[in-house]
Amino acid sequence: MTARVNSSGTDDAHRRASRNDPSRLSARSGLPVLRERNDMGCLFALFAGLFPRLGLFIVWVARPNLVDNAFDTWIWPLLGIIFLPFATLMYVILYTGGGLSGFDWFWIVLAGLLDIAHWGAGWTQRRQAPGYPGTATA
Repeated sequence: MTARVNSSGTDDAHRRASRNDPSRLSARSGLPVLRERNDMGCLFALFAGLFPRLGLFIVWVARPNLVDNAFDTWIWPLLGIIFLPFATLMYVILYTGGGLSGFDWFWIVLAGLLDIAHWGAGWTQRRQAPGYPGTATA
Protein backbone atom coordinates (compact mmCIF):
# COMPACT_ATOMS: atom_id res chain seq x y z
CA MET A 1 0.00 0.00 0.00
CA THR A 2 1.36 3.41 -0.89
CA ALA A 3 0.99 6.58 1.15
CA ARG A 4 -0.94 9.48 -0.31
CA VAL A 5 1.38 12.31 -1.25
CA ASN A 6 0.17 15.90 -1.51
CA SER A 7 1.45 18.57 -3.89
CA SER A 8 4.37 19.53 -1.64
CA GLY A 9 5.77 16.00 -1.78
CA THR A 10 5.03 14.92 1.80
CA ASP A 11 2.55 12.26 2.80
CA ASP A 12 -0.67 13.13 4.67
CA ALA A 13 0.37 11.39 7.92
CA HIS A 14 3.52 13.49 8.12
CA ARG A 15 1.58 16.67 7.34
CA ARG A 16 -0.94 16.03 10.14
CA ALA A 17 1.84 15.47 12.66
CA SER A 18 3.79 18.52 11.54
CA ARG A 19 4.07 21.64 13.68
CA ASN A 20 3.22 23.71 10.60
CA ASP A 21 -0.09 21.98 9.98
CA PRO A 22 -2.73 24.69 9.38
CA SER A 23 -5.42 22.63 11.14
CA ARG A 24 -3.58 23.22 14.44
CA LEU A 25 -3.91 26.99 14.18
CA SER A 26 -6.73 29.09 15.57
CA ALA A 27 -9.04 30.58 12.95
CA ARG A 28 -8.97 34.05 14.53
CA SER A 29 -5.41 34.63 15.63
CA GLY A 30 -3.35 32.12 13.71
CA LEU A 31 -1.79 30.98 17.00
CA PRO A 32 -1.61 27.34 18.07
CA VAL A 33 -4.68 26.18 19.93
CA LEU A 34 -3.81 24.79 23.34
CA ARG A 35 -6.21 22.07 24.36
CA GLU A 36 -6.30 20.85 27.93
CA ARG A 37 -5.76 17.12 28.16
CA ASN A 38 -7.14 15.44 31.21
CA ASP A 39 -6.05 11.88 30.57
CA MET A 40 -5.63 9.39 33.34
CA GLY A 41 -3.04 6.80 32.55
CA CYS A 42 -3.90 3.12 32.43
CA LEU A 43 -1.04 2.28 34.76
CA PHE A 44 -2.39 4.63 37.41
CA ALA A 45 -5.91 3.20 36.99
CA LEU A 46 -4.57 -0.31 37.52
CA PHE A 47 -2.45 0.83 40.44
CA ALA A 48 -5.36 2.70 42.07
CA GLY A 49 -7.61 -0.33 41.59
CA LEU A 50 -5.15 -2.56 43.42
CA PHE A 51 -4.10 -0.06 46.09
CA PRO A 52 -6.86 2.58 46.43
CA ARG A 53 -5.45 4.16 49.59
CA LEU A 54 -2.10 4.79 47.98
CA GLY A 55 -3.79 5.89 44.75
CA LEU A 56 -5.90 8.46 46.60
CA PHE A 57 -2.84 9.67 48.47
CA ILE A 58 -0.94 10.11 45.19
CA VAL A 59 -3.86 12.06 43.71
CA TRP A 60 -3.98 14.21 46.84
CA VAL A 61 -0.25 14.99 46.60
CA ALA A 62 0.03 15.31 42.82
CA ARG A 63 -3.26 17.12 42.16
CA PRO A 64 -4.36 18.76 45.42
CA ASN A 65 -6.90 20.92 43.60
CA LEU A 66 -8.96 17.82 42.73
CA VAL A 67 -9.29 16.87 46.40
CA ASP A 68 -9.73 20.47 47.56
CA ASN A 69 -12.57 21.02 45.08
CA ALA A 70 -14.33 17.81 46.08
CA PHE A 71 -14.12 18.35 49.85
CA ASP A 72 -14.35 21.41 52.07
CA THR A 73 -11.87 20.23 54.71
CA TRP A 74 -9.00 17.80 54.92
CA ILE A 75 -10.76 15.53 57.45
CA TRP A 76 -13.21 13.93 54.97
CA PRO A 77 -10.58 12.71 52.50
CA LEU A 78 -8.46 11.49 55.42
CA LEU A 79 -11.41 9.50 56.79
CA GLY A 80 -12.07 8.30 53.25
CA ILE A 81 -8.51 6.98 52.93
CA ILE A 82 -8.97 5.04 56.16
CA PHE A 83 -12.52 3.66 55.84
CA LEU A 84 -13.82 3.92 52.24
CA PRO A 85 -10.83 4.30 49.91
CA PHE A 86 -12.51 3.16 46.65
CA ALA A 87 -15.56 5.37 47.16
CA THR A 88 -13.44 8.38 48.10
CA LEU A 89 -11.12 7.91 45.13
CA MET A 90 -14.10 7.62 42.75
CA TYR A 91 -15.70 10.71 44.29
CA VAL A 92 -12.55 12.77 43.79
CA ILE A 93 -12.08 11.59 40.21
CA LEU A 94 -15.73 12.08 39.20
CA TYR A 95 -16.33 15.36 41.03
CA THR A 96 -16.93 18.39 38.83
CA GLY A 97 -17.47 21.99 39.86
CA GLY A 98 -21.22 21.50 40.31
CA GLY A 99 -20.95 18.17 42.10
CA LEU A 100 -21.98 14.72 40.95
CA SER A 101 -24.92 14.08 38.69
CA GLY A 102 -26.87 11.13 37.38
CA PHE A 103 -24.77 8.13 36.48
CA ASP A 104 -21.80 9.35 38.56
CA TRP A 105 -23.64 8.23 41.69
CA PHE A 106 -23.80 4.68 40.32
CA TRP A 107 -19.98 4.51 40.36
CA ILE A 108 -19.81 5.97 43.87
CA VAL A 109 -22.33 3.43 45.18
CA LEU A 110 -20.52 0.57 43.40
CA ALA A 111 -17.20 1.68 44.89
CA GLY A 112 -18.84 1.93 48.34
CA LEU A 113 -20.17 -1.61 47.96
CA LEU A 114 -16.67 -2.81 47.04
CA ASP A 115 -15.32 -1.12 50.17
CA ILE A 116 -17.99 -2.77 52.34
CA ALA A 117 -17.30 -6.14 50.67
CA HIS A 118 -13.62 -5.71 51.49
CA TRP A 119 -14.44 -5.08 55.16
CA GLY A 120 -16.83 -8.06 55.18
CA ALA A 121 -14.26 -10.39 53.63
CA GLY A 122 -11.72 -9.37 56.24
CA TRP A 123 -14.23 -10.00 59.01
CA THR A 124 -15.12 -13.49 57.75
CA GLN A 125 -11.44 -14.48 57.49
CA ARG A 126 -10.46 -13.17 60.92
CA ARG A 127 -10.14 -16.65 62.46
CA GLN A 128 -7.34 -17.53 60.05
CA ALA A 129 -5.15 -14.75 61.42
CA PRO A 130 -2.32 -16.04 63.59
CA GLY A 131 -2.87 -15.37 67.25
CA TYR A 132 -6.62 -14.79 66.97
CA PRO A 133 -8.32 -15.91 70.22
CA GLY A 134 -10.24 -19.15 69.97
CA THR A 135 -8.12 -20.74 67.26
CA ALA A 136 -6.70 -24.14 67.99
CA THR A 137 -2.95 -24.47 67.76
CA ALA A 138 -1.42 -27.68 66.52
